[in-house]
Amino acid sequence: MMNRVGKLSVLLSCLPPMASMNVRPASRGWSSAHEACRMMSSKDTLVMSEADWQRKLTPARFRILRLKDTEYPGTGAFNKHTDKGVYTCGGCGTPLYTSEHKFDAGCGWPAFFDAVPNAVKEITDE
Repeated sequence: MMNRVGKLSVLLSCLPPMASMNVRPASRGWSSAHEACRMMSSKDTLVMSEADWQRKLTPARFRILRLKDTEYPGTGAFNKHTDKGVYTCGGCGTPLYTSEHKFDAGCGWPAFFDAVPNAVKEITDE
């Protein structure tokens, strides 16, 4: 059984759907998890039909975010990414993780030991 973590099916400790995420540099004001959480709490939840999501997202992001697919290990743009910033959802822009919590787990996907408070929900795959 694998635990999936994230507002849109993001793993907390070996994060495969990185094609579905973006990074906002710390220089843009996203310098800490506290700031990211403050910004996130001012947003409403984004609710869209599957057809609207399919129009909004690239085919790869749709597969990952909506169908719980994944990229192959070691192929994602953020696996070796070391810039400071906040990792946001590739669908709605919600801050999910900060670079302060990123580490190399050796699994081929970025890994984080903590998430932005109240930003992710753990879902168990069965």
